[in-house]
Amino acid sequence: MTRIFGIDSIFQDININLIRNIFNNINQTTVEIGAELGKTPQAFNPQVYGTLKNFSENVVLPVAVYFVAIIITINLIRNLLDDMKRQNPVKLFIMFTVTSIIAIILVSNSFEIVEAILNITQKVVDSSLKLFDKNNNTNLVANFQQFEETLKELSFGSLFSLALTLILTYFITWLIRILVQVVILGRFIEIFMRISIAPIPFATFFNREFSSSGYNFVKSMGAVSLQAVLIMVVIAIYKGMIANILVSIGTEEELNLFLIKTLGINITLIFSLFQTKRIADSILQAH
Repeated sequence: MTRIFGIDSIFQDININLIRNIFNNINQTTVEIGAELGKTPQAFNPQVYGTLKNFSENVVLPVAVYFVAIIITINLIRNLLDDMKRQNPVKLFIMFTVTSIIAIILVSNSFEIVEAILNITQKVVDSSLKLFDKNNNTNLVANFQQFEETLKELSFGSLFSLALTLILTYFITWLIRILVQVVILGRFIEIFMRISIAPIPFATFFNREFSSSGYNFVKSMGAVSLQAVLIMVVIAIYKGMIANILVSIGTEEELNLFLIKTLGINITLIFSLFQTKRIADSILQAH
């Protein structure tokens, strides 16, 4: 294979290295996503998790207990006033006692209940990760020899403009790695915030006017877990689309078309990642 020396050869090497780095970024991004999404909140940051658990049990829980007491008392007074003549006092007392016991047990164990919800949904996430890993277990590998042959046919001007395009593409793939970490970090921060105040939403289950807050809290926890699955779906689609456009790159026009498609797919991925939370909320009607 004849080697071209001089400035053209330098730019050929630059372009090949840029293409290698682009594919390395894409492959590394998928690996990092799987590793981060496979973690539970406790594994993600044990120190923060322990601090928030202590905060929930010692600060939020007492407030929630007072809130439960107020709600149950209001319900009792309302029942007495609604139908004082026909209401059975013994029945009301039993209902008041049973409701109070259930409420205290539920609120006191709200942190553990949220942990159970997260553990159940995490199994769905783990199953999704295994499935996507099984179906996408090969890294994206470009035909670098074919790239080299194509680059040899390009003029200096074409090599220079190609280098600029590849630099932009590399920057976008590098930006995607950062944005993916931002989205995942934002997801875990939301989980931490929700579990830290879990006793208060659970306290609202025992009042008709406020019970929607508790139900929405549970749905929101499910939506946060579902978001992890949607992120994996987006990455699987992204990786599949990139692999699909690698089929034929033998001419300058095909190479330019590949770069244009790659840029478009990367920009679409950025948009899609930030839509996963909204889609997860809409699926479970959480707001």
